[in-house]
Amino acid sequence: MTKTHSNRTLHYYMTVLPVILMFFLVFHNPDLSAKENISEFTFNPQSEYWPTKGWKTSTPEKQGMSSKILVEIFEEIENRNVDITSLLVVRNGYIVVEANRYYAETIHPIYSSTKSVVSAVFGIALSKGHIKNIDQTLPNYFPELSHKNGEEKKASITLKNLLTMSCGFEWPEVQMGYSNPENPAIQMLKSSNTIQYILNKPVKQQPGQNFNYNSGCSHLLLAVLKRTGLNVADFAQENLFTPLGIPKSQYIWSQDPNGIPNGGYGLNMRSRDMAKFGYLYLKGGNWEGKQIIPKTWIEESTKKQIIMTWGGFVADHYGYKWYIHSFGFHSLGARGQYIFVIPKQELVVVFTSNLPRFQIVIPIDLVKSYVIPAVIASRPLLENEEAIATLKSKSKKFKDNQF
Repeated sequence: MTKTHSNRTLHYYMTVLPVILMFFLVFHNPDLSAKENISEFTFNPQSEYWPTKGWKTSTPEKQGMSSKILVEIFEEIENRNVDITSLLVVRNGYIVVEANRYYAETIHPIYSSTKSVVSAVFGIALSKGHIKNIDQTLPNYFPELSHKNGEEKKASITLKNLLTMSCGFEWPEVQMGYSNPENPAIQMLKSSNTIQYILNKPVKQQPGQNFNYNSGCSHLLLAVLKRTGLNVADFAQENLFTPLGIPKSQYIWSQDPNGIPNGGYGLNMRSRDMAKFGYLYLKGGNWEGKQIIPKTWIEESTKKQIIMTWGGFVADHYGYKWYIHSFGFHSLGARGQYIFVIPKQELVVVFTSNLPRFQIVIPIDLVKSYVIPAVIASRPLLENEEAIATLKSKSKKFKDNQF
């Protein structure tokens, strides 16, 4: 073999073999393949300004939206006689629609939208090393479980199972309805030892196998943080609410008898502060150039982690305390408390409501039918003065409850 031929052969193997090796790793290593498609959405961390001290407002047209289409939201609410108490639409960081039945400063019970906030607090604690990883099992934090015979399934429940509400406990929360005083979601907070009440429930399904709506899962996540030595309320205030410009006076978070914030449905917030929380997720966890929540946690939380068992009602997939759609993701609290995050259109939409169960998905319909279609362009549009005036009038009538 000539020296020239030998060099060419060496060059071939030096250039081709790494490509073949990379191909093998990507397509035959499930972990690496998963990392290549880590998120359902793309998050833009940039913002023209940050609403820490307050939101700026804009006409829809300046943000590339149609006022005429947005007017139709109010017409639909009127026609269907829907009891929505506040509506907030933010595009590109600017409020383009705001309507309140009461006052902008009203603190609303957001019920199970609290769960999405719990996910954020938990993700922050994980990033700071208070939690090792989400594959840890409950006995790591509740060692009393490891001493019980016949509780192998319960001892195998992971933190991830709690995040995806697939812990397997016998927990007929949705099936019973919240008017039933025997509902476990109500009973757990009446118990003198909330955590023990949850842990005493039998495990009926293999953990991680099926989604089953369970407010106890969210509460256990905060109990885990307390077991690490954290004051959960102070930790949330310091690491989440304060950076967003949300002081303690602007929200109420009820606690269980043991001093743990109610992780299932205990938070009360202003609509504008709900929008701040949504905007934090829209920006991939970034706020004023600081990573408040790790981007990887935002991405993992908003992936399709588990298939829901509600037959397409509300959503088909669930993440870490977020409902996942192709257009975006949202929180959901009883009676219609929503925080929508729609990354592709740079939108955050907030609803607070007093809806009966059969109307609970109406805000989802309004977002899909009117808010998203109202996004026309990424640049400013010509002002539609007539439609803008109508939109302002509809917002005022909404406030004055003159429908």
